Amino acid sequence: MDIRIVTDGTAVPLSAYWDTVWNPEFSEGDWALTDPSGSAGTQGGLASRAGLATAILLALFTDKRAPEHVVLDTADRGGWFGDRIDVREDLGETDLGSWIWIYERSALTADLPQKIRDAATDALEPIRLQGAVARFDVAVDMDRAAETIDLFVDAFSQDGTVVFSQRFSILWNQV
Repeated sequence: MDIRIVTDGTAVPLSAYWDTVWNPEFSEGDWALTDPSGSAGTQGGLASRAGLATAILLALFTDKRAPEHVVLDTADRGGWFGDRIDVREDLGETDLGSWIWIYERSALTADLPQKIRDAATDALEPIRLQGAVARFDVAVDMDRAAETIDLFVDAFSQDGTVVFSQRFSILWNQV
């Protein structure tokens, strides 16, 4: 995954991405619209002010293609179609997304939080490697009675300042 956009040899900053915002009520992300009364040319368009948050949401909640050795209850192995045509391993790029989706129908077992933490950490690593943040802290809390998993993600700048902090609550669909 490459979170930069390059045109004419010039890297476009993260702020050039359309903002994706998290809706906890539906456990989904969607693009944010600009204020209808905003400046000329932006009314009703897509907002672009939270590039880091958008990159994090895309990394976590885009379905990364499942490895062939993983047994699924569907023929769909997931994955973003662009990964089949535009991943430059020689530049350190990886497939977009995470494997969190693979665990969505898993039983809430004792080892599930660690699997989800590992999947989230792996998905966020390209953002760190590209220097957008210095580090991520990822934690997972499981509530078997409520059938929920809470994923906590904090991102830190080079000087240690928290630049992103979000809790994602996911209702679990147990098999």
